Amino acid sequence: MALQRASRHEERVRFHVDAQQESSQSHALKRFLKSVDRRLPKDKAQNFRAYLDFPIDTVSLTGESFNLLEKVYDGRDPVYHCHFTDKDVEEDWMRYRIDTLDSKTFWRRDAWSKLKSRHNSVMVVDLPAEQEGLRPEPYVYFVDVTSVVDYGGADEQFDWLVYSIGDNKYVHVDETHFQVFDMFVGDLYAKELSSSEHGLGRCPARFFLSDHLKDGEKGVMRSPISGEVGNLDYLQFIMTSKKIADSHGSFPIYWQYTQECDFTRDHDNASCSGGYLKTNDGINVMRGNSPEKCPVCAESSLTGAGSLIEVDPPSSKDDPMITPPAGIIQTDVLTLKYLVEEETRRRRQFITAVTGNPIEVTSDQAVNVTQVMSLMEQGKAAILKVKRSLEQAHQWVDTTICELRYGSFFTNCSVNYGTEFFMVSADMMLNLYIEARAKKLDGTILDGLLDQYYETKHRHAPEKIQREMIISHIDPFRHLWEDAVTSMYSMGYIDFKDYMTKVNLTSYIKRFERENGDVTHFASQAYDEDGIKLSFDRKIAKIRDVIKTYIGDPKPIIIEEPLNNTVNE
Repeated sequence: MALQRASRHEERVRFHVDAQQESSQSHALKRFLKSVDRRLPKDKAQNFRAYLDFPIDTVSLTGESFNLLEKVYDGRDPVYHCHFTDKDVEEDWMRYRIDTLDSKTFWRRDAWSKLKSRHNSVMVVDLPAEQEGLRPEPYVYFVDVTSVVDYGGADEQFDWLVYSIGDNKYVHVDETHFQVFDMFVGDLYAKELSSSEHGLGRCPARFFLSDHLKDGEKGVMRSPISGEVGNLDYLQFIMTSKKIADSHGSFPIYWQYTQECDFTRDHDNASCSGGYLKTNDGINVMRGNSPEKCPVCAESSLTGAGSLIEVDPPSSKDDPMITPPAGIIQTDVLTLKYLVEEETRRRRQFITAVTGNPIEVTSDQAVNVTQVMSLMEQGKAAILKVKRSLEQAHQWVDTTICELRYGSFFTNCSVNYGTEFFMVSADMMLNLYIEARAKKLDGTILDGLLDQYYETKHRHAPEKIQREMIISHIDPFRHLWEDAVTSMYSMGYIDFKDYMTKVNLTSYIKRFERENGDVTHFASQAYDEDGIKLSFDRKIAKIRDVIKTYIGDPKPIIIEEPLNNTVNE
């Protein structure tokens, strides 16, 4: 059955995602351990289990990948809008969406948590048992696929749904009603406990995600890491194997010549035989359920961690296998190196497959603008795949809630998480801009990088973004260093007031704002003599004209040393 396959696949994903898992005998764990048993002899497979810690090691890797994909909520140009025939209804929706539904928290916390570990869940938009306000107060919740008994219709829009709520009770939802039934054990009928009409005209339920694991297979949805669960299983095998190899390096195997032991014990006539006590009849002396060790041999064995084996001494001085009387078996360095490199390779391969980013870009790395921009595009493509499913789910929820709450006053709804995303940190973006400016790349590229830097740095403060943008437009030479501008002025290429505006821009902006108020407010309130609001270009020109009144007569510039950063001739 499709729902059972969905539950099993979801469990395999959760095995590598859920940090709260314990060493329980889940289907995913049993499947993984069976693969271990196929690869290893029985004794080594048992040792492998001793080194398998919970949560397993791949959980941190999948967490890293989901952190990168979560940038889907940090779109630079998102659009959320529902259209109504009445302005008051629209205002009510804005309040209800923020105050009651807590929409931002629901999608970023609850929905994202489901996408990571319960991606095959079902969404249901329900109504409270009793209406308290003037309008219905619908809300949304998730139902685990393990609780779904059956459903009819398309995955994107059910005709009906039946799911369990425990204690032998079931909920039935269709295009007209919500019903709760109590199923009598042993009987062929059910007792209806409650029934309420919603009046939507369609079933308010659908699967959370809309991408199928396999084309044409209903009910089994694709997680962002579905295609990598097999590789994750083997990566966990490699990581656990590396732990075993590491432990052998810390606690190596020692060897020594076999020593003849003549220990005997009078009261039971027991003597040493291969390190264990035996009677004269050759029967092991037992201590509890285990053979008793020889006390002399036990004292001569290792006192710390590690393993000790004994080898037969050479039979004569001419024996070609003569060795020292004791030694240590060193850990195989090549094996350790292989395991480290293989783990690194597979980790990178996983991150690349899921997020599009083969390396983690940090602000303290040497940056290559071309490489990083390419990685940003790959990361964006991976985010767009997740974005589509989330937008469809979000739009369906908002549409369903609005239809239940506002009826014919609601017309349509659009949800778009944006087309550009904050892929790297503000520090990294600034480093990219500085490198691009040093290489004298095209001004369009420099504009884009600097704009992205401001938008990333002030992503939660749009008024600061606007201020930075205005100041950058006031700068007459936005992408040139001061020494380059000084050289241009000394050679007569630029006007004195433009030169002074560039080298003293910060001071002039402060003076302008002391006399005229914040540049952002000034730009938003600037009108011409006919009372018509000025275009952005004319606003910038007006601010520049005011700044130029601060500048006195030109003075010659004397350059005493050659300049390192000059303008292109």
